[in-house]
Amino acid sequence: MSSKKVRSQRRPPSGKSLAAVPDSSLERMIGLLDLFDGGAYCWTVEQMHERFGYTRSTLYRYLKVLSDAELLTSLPEAGYVLGPRIVELDYEIRQHDPL
Repeated sequence: MSSKKVRSQRRPPSGKSLAAVPDSSLERMIGLLDLFDGGAYCWTVEQMHERFGYTRSTLYRYLKVLSDAELLTSLPEAGYVLGPRIVELDYEIRQHDPL
């Protein structure tokens, strides 16, 4: 019996091949943040579920971690948007940019 890891059959974010589908939870959570790359600014759980194919329990766990870190914020009846920590990090980058 092989101990080789088997990738689950989930869809990658648009424009990426299946080989680029992340394996670790951290990579998957970063992938959730990548949803906010200039296109839609608000994503529902259903939209994220359809995009990534993660189980709902896994998706909610990732969203809780990102929300607790204030990287995402949940808006009732709307979905998830980038959280205030993103603005704080952007400010720090701009303040300490050597250019």
